[in-house]
Amino acid sequence: MIDTRQAWSGAHSFFAWALPQDDQITLINTLRKNNVHVIRIFLATIDDSQAGSRAIAANDIERYRVGSPYIDSDMLARVDQFIENVAIYGAGRIKLIIALHDRYSLGCYAYKADGYVSKYGIPTAIGCSPPNDASTFYSNEQAKTDSVNRLRYLLDHVNPHFGQRWGSLSRVIFSFQIENESQGHMLTYNVHWMCDINARIRSLVNNEVLFSTGGDVDFVFNAPHLI
Repeated sequence: MIDTRQAWSGAHSFFAWALPQDDQITLINTLRKNNVHVIRIFLATIDDSQAGSRAIAANDIERYRVGSPYIDSDMLARVDQFIENVAIYGAGRIKLIIALHDRYSLGCYAYKADGYVSKYGIPTAIGCSPPNDASTFYSNEQAKTDSVNRLRYLLDHVNPHFGQRWGSLSRVIFSFQIENESQGHMLTYNVHWMCDINARIRSLVNNEVLFSTGGDVDFVFNAPHLI
């Protein structure tokens, strides 16, 4: 039985940061009034009108190529603004979970494939089905280094509304995830991948901010840096 005195609720709205400003404010106010304490977003290319919303299209920082210099995307500026909106309209009662990459950018949806797909020869599909197989990404050491570089860049990014790195924003960020649904829709897993990467970036994040898994895949691992 769940102890409701300790339970709390969260909402998954992965492209909330791509919504128009007034929609963001309405969303945050509504969730706060309904005692929702966490909003989960992730960083990926977003479509215009994503999922029937009024979302405005945005490209991921590695949409077309991997690594530095990262493309001049307005994604980070828009996420920065959303973080500030959560701080203001969440009134200290809502924090964010931020997944810093999306497994489904790895060729699951060919039209939104990111730079890792071309660099590592990942086969694409129309909708997360064969022949898409991202196992090369999770088994290649250079791909792991590329991922760590991406994460360092994002965690070191300074939100101008706070004058602080993302990795230090414990007042409004509850948890980071290195990837949304890591290794989802795959037949084989690298059980060390997530643990290895989290160990390499833990020092970039305030101790009051957690690391969590990103969900979906059910395989056994033991990573002390993760909840």
